Amino acid sequence: IQDELSNNQTARNSLQEVVIDINIKYLKMKVSADSRLKIVWQRSKKSAFTQVRELAADQTNLVILEKFQINTVLDLDPETNRPIKDKMSKLTVVNEPEGVPLAEAELNLSEYEYGDWKKLELTLVLLEGSVDLVDPDFPPVIQ
Repeated sequence: IQDELSNNQTARNSLQEVVIDINIKYLKMKVSADSRLKIVWQRSKKSAFTQVRELAADQTNLVILEKFQINTVLDLDPETNRPIKDKMSKLTVVNEPEGVPLAEAELNLSEYEYGDWKKLELTLVLLEGSVDLVDPDFPPVIQ
């Protein structure tokens, strides 16, 4: 009976609202012309974005140093307090003022760990709008 009870408890998961800080430090991207860029985080109808910043054609690193605070509900394992299902969102680099998406990367919010900082470096996938502007031989990265 003891084992069955503990198995039933583990089978039950709990939905919990969490606050996740997403700190964007920099963008590495090589462009053929001076560009005004911003990074947009999006999941469903929720979104947040950085300020627009200039990336010169002769530079490859753009310092961002901005933080998004995301409120979301995760399905957590009550024993480990870790998410049990993926919860995908997206980071997109957008060229302003046209609003043309240049590159994007998926960000899994379920990689969240309570009280822990995870340093991620996401390689971006180039989009159609990047053809004439972004150098495909220099893979863009967000950290």
